Amino acid sequence: MEEPTGVFRLTPRCERRPAELGVPAGRQVRVELRDADGHLLDSLTFTVPSID
Repeated sequence: MEEPTGVFRLTPRCERRPAELGVPAGRQVRVELRDADGHLLDSLTFTVPSID
């Protein structure tokens, strides 16, 4: 999934729920923040939370 952003650092607010990601709860996913040239600026690995 790609989405435009104005952030310069990833925080837990970047985490998405299973329905948004299309993966089951409990799965680990990695979010990468890259610039327009594809250079890695930051990354965040988190476990997809269950639906509340």
